[in-house]
Amino acid sequence: MTESDETTTSFCNTPDGAKLAYCILGAEQNGVPLIMLTGIASVKEDWDDLATALALHRPVCIYDHRGIGASTLAPPLPPFKTTSSLTVTQLATDTFTLVSHLQWRKFHLLGMSMGGMVAQQLVLLLRGRDDYCVQSMTALATSARPRGGRHMAEYYGLLCDELESRKGGGKGKGKNEVEKVVRRFLEGNLTSRWCRENSEKVDEMMRSNATARKPARVIVQQIEALSTGFDLTPQLALINTPTLVIHGTHDEIIPLEHGHAIASGIRGARFLPLRDVGHITYRMDDGQTLRGVDEFMQEIDAKSAVASLTVKL
Repeated sequence: MTESDETTTSFCNTPDGAKLAYCILGAEQNGVPLIMLTGIASVKEDWDDLATALALHRPVCIYDHRGIGASTLAPPLPPFKTTSSLTVTQLATDTFTLVSHLQWRKFHLLGMSMGGMVAQQLVLLLRGRDDYCVQSMTALATSARPRGGRHMAEYYGLLCDELESRKGGGKGKGKNEVEKVVRRFLEGNLTSRWCRENSEKVDEMMRSNATARKPARVIVQQIEALSTGFDLTPQLALINTPTLVIHGTHDEIIPLEHGHAIASGIRGARFLPLRDVGHITYRMDDGQTLRGVDEFMQEIDAKSAVASLTVKL
């Protein structure tokens, strides 16, 4: 990400001792700020040019979930020797801690995949509070009731095998075999056609993935946090935050019907299906995700400004 490479990484401490690494893009802008939540096995740099472009109109915060990228897990609580497992609620409270740290009382949320689930959870946690306002939520390639597909299952199996092997003193699978599974998982996040036509971009994404800090045990915990009965479907009707749902029609990680379900469950939510697009929409949609999110936030901001003016009058 061109701009974030030049942006200072700052840190926010959570109440339980984790450290969240974050960057602010477009800090000089006056618009209502946006916080972007990444998905499984992703770091803040994976937002690439999307975050930079969205920061042309407003401050944008990108950050690493606890335990991945430049963020750290909380220390174990005695007498335990390991940290507690991750949960979606914990990740949502991390986001709130960061928002509070930034002193953002009004903000937009954009969550992709797992990040979209965290965003939904945070909106629900903030219901009834008048000291914080979620101006809008964009649910990107996400679900309220995730169910792992074949790509996720293979990736999860690889990570578990690696952890078990290391625990027993082994070296795990060979580098080539690991890279093949990771590549298949990455390509599953895109589409076969796009990968064939953009092989150099796929190679670059593989190189970026190899240099980022993405601990296997943290990714396993992220996957497990979504696989242990997590289901916000019954609570979607309680969400009154203006919501935009964006989903690729060829998403093999989280199928299109999951996006439909969120849009149907949240009153007034808008649904933007992207034709022939896979899971990582913004990598392959010729700017459709960017335009959809940017125009939606600007529209909501304008309506909010009018409503605020009316109240004052």
